[in-house]
Amino acid sequence: MSSTETSAVATETTPSLEKTNLGTGVEILGRMKRENQLTIADMRAVATALMPAYKVGDKLRVSQVDQVALGCEALIRSGVQSGEGAMLVEHYATLGEDWRVRFWTSRLEAVRINSHQGLDRDEIVAVMEEPS
Repeated sequence: MSSTETSAVATETTPSLEKTNLGTGVEILGRMKRENQLTIADMRAVATALMPAYKVGDKLRVSQVDQVALGCEALIRSGVQSGEGAMLVEHYATLGEDWRVRFWTSRLEAVRINSHQGLDRDEIVAVMEEPS
C-alpha cells in the first residue's frame, strides 16, 4: 500500500475535531501530557503511524496536530497506557509495508471492544461478529 493510500485510510478513520467537543488538537495533547495519559514519545509514534512522511522534529500544520490528537484519543480509548504507544507502534512497524493499516485496524477494533466493557464473553463475541 502506498503512503498516499495509507494516509487516506488514516484520514477516513480519524474524524475532524470540528465534529467533537474535545477542544483543539494542541489543547487535547496538552491535557493528555498533563494527565500522564500518554508520553511525548507515544504522541510522536501516533504521528508516525498517521503520517508516513512525518519525521520527529517536523513542524505540523494545525490540521495535522488535530489528526494526531484524535489518533492519541483513539490510542487511549483502545486501552493503551502511557509509555506503551511508542512500543506498540515500533512493533507494528516491523510487520511489513501495510503496518499502518494493521495498526489502526487493531486499535479501532480495541476501541469497539472497550466500548462494550462489562459484557460477558458471549456478548463480546456477538459484538465482534457485527459488521463494522
